[in-house]
Amino acid sequence: MKRIIVLILALTLMLAAFASCGKTPEETTSPTETGATTAPTGTGSTTAPTGTEATTEAGEPAVEPTQNPEDEIIDAFVKAVQNNPAITAEELANELIKVRYLKNFEVMKAEYYYPGFDYSFTPAAKEAYCIIDNYSPRSNLAYVFELEDGADSEAFVKSLEENVEMNWNYNDNPADKGAHVVIGNFVFFMVYNDTLGDVDDAPVAKKERDIVDIFRAYLSEHPTATALEIANYINAHQHVGQLYTQTVEEGRLTGISTYLEGFSDGAIFSPMMMPSTFIGYVFKVAEGGDIDAFATTVKNNANVAWNVCVVVNTVIVETDGNYVIFMMCNE
Repeated sequence: MKRIIVLILALTLMLAAFASCGKTPEETTSPTETGATTAPTGTGSTTAPTGTEATTEAGEPAVEPTQNPEDEIIDAFVKAVQNNPAITAEELANELIKVRYLKNFEVMKAEYYYPGFDYSFTPAAKEAYCIIDNYSPRSNLAYVFELEDGADSEAFVKSLEENVEMNWNYNDNPADKGAHVVIGNFVFFMVYNDTLGDVDDAPVAKKERDIVDIFRAYLSEHPTATALEIANYINAHQHVGQLYTQTVEEGRLTGISTYLEGFSDGAIFSPMMMPSTFIGYVFKVAEGGDIDAFATTVKNNANVAWNVCVVVNTVIVETDGNYVIFMMCNE
């Protein structure tokens, strides 16, 4: 009898094991918070990402999520507002320039003039801050607006889209995309092109004498550069003033009170708007030319009252190989 009972128990256990064979354990999932906002725009609709964090099993390397530059900027805007409901428009703008794609941009309060819009256009906003790549040939810029309570944000954004100038920087590289997002009373609005993704780690001159360092740094990497290439690089890496660049030839040049000759290549980087005390040149002296004598001629003929309305107090002349950089400014 005992043997029969043991056999029955063994048979029962074998049947139970067979029944459970091949079953897959049920997967458990935990919900993630998303809450993404979509802001349609006539210049190109965007979705404001909310930065859901990816998780990995222990021992697996963390994977950095990749984003488009515009998404990363919008994500920073959304997070800044969500993390600090009492944040101001100015604080928001200054948070955004911490994003790597905007590191050389500047924040300026927009009151009487709104770069990127028609001169006669004044957005109906309580506060406005422009985030602008003001001193390079790019046409990327952004705005943080704070609207009055109860304002029609949809109508406000529509007015921005109708009045924005995609080629506000007046060059061959206009903005061709746009994005916006609205959170509460805040509106973020941006126009940009593919250059927004270019991250340039080169230093930027913040005062006139820093431009000499930019000049030397570029020449060390590009020893055969043209004067215009150097001037364009200076223009894209300085926060001194809004400039334009152009090649120049021997002859009468603005700011120099003599007929200047002895250079084989030259370019000016000069202010777009007058009056200004700042003006600069890059000259390349022909091989075999007396670079020191040329630099002395330029310095001795600097016309410190070149702009009539103002007189400069500083003349900067430096040489590097067979190149000369010449600037006049008020320090």
